[in-house]
Amino acid sequence: SNMLNQFGWQYFALLFFSFCSGLVMLTTVYSYMIAYDMHGPKNFGIPEVKALVLKNIAKTIKGFAIFFLIMVVVLLVVSIVLGIFVMLLKIFAVVIVLLFMLGLLFISPPYLWKFSTFYLPLMTEDLTVSEAFGKVRRVMEGNFFSTWLLIFSTILVLIILGLVFSAPVIIYQIILQVGDITASDNTTPFIIVTLICSFFSKFVYSVFYIVCGFHYYSLSEAKEGAALLNRIDEIGNTPSNDVDQHY
Repeated sequence: SNMLNQFGWQYFALLFFSFCSGLVMLTTVYSYMIAYDMHGPKNFGIPEVKALVLKNIAKTIKGFAIFFLIMVVVLLVVSIVLGIFVMLLKIFAVVIVLLFMLGLLFISPPYLWKFSTFYLPLMTEDLTVSEAFGKVRRVMEGNFFSTWLLIFSTILVLIILGLVFSAPVIIYQIILQVGDITASDNTTPFIIVTLICSFFSKFVYSVFYIVCGFHYYSLSEAKEGAALLNRIDEIGNTPSNDVDQHY
């Protein structure tokens, strides 16, 4: 109740609808890519994508819920361990935190890609969340650094674009404060500006999922192609089934 009084119900409603819109956007982007892969270009439309969204939205919600719980547990454990190290080695606290941040920077992009992409096999195959994540992990094997570079550069570009789209809201708030204008007198313009900026910010997030999806399909096709070539070589190298081989 204290948090509700402090932030107001509007704040929590905004968080809830932000989560919902994010999940719908993720499901829509991946449904479009799945429809493209299933039907080919120009052979599908909104009805096919809508059907896939409705079919897979429950899987997306389930996957996100499990992922969210895992992230909460991991963050809690990491915070406790990091806090213990800082308490025991106070002299090296800054060094420990710095090394932790560098390690996080090193491993985060590929894991962010995994946690953002496991929805694709979850939606296309009869897999559990752990099985879908395992498939994404196998697809990325041998491509850690290429994945790191792609995701890191994508995040960098999207952060810059996000700041650009957030700038009008920030500037508008500064104008209200400097000009000593009450927000109640300018609610409608503020809402319009916020909605426009939010729309473009969500569009920026969709670009991230598009990059993740294309990278998954690219790596998956490369893996399947290599496996097919190996299988062909195995068949070609199979000893001939001559009668002499039995003696």
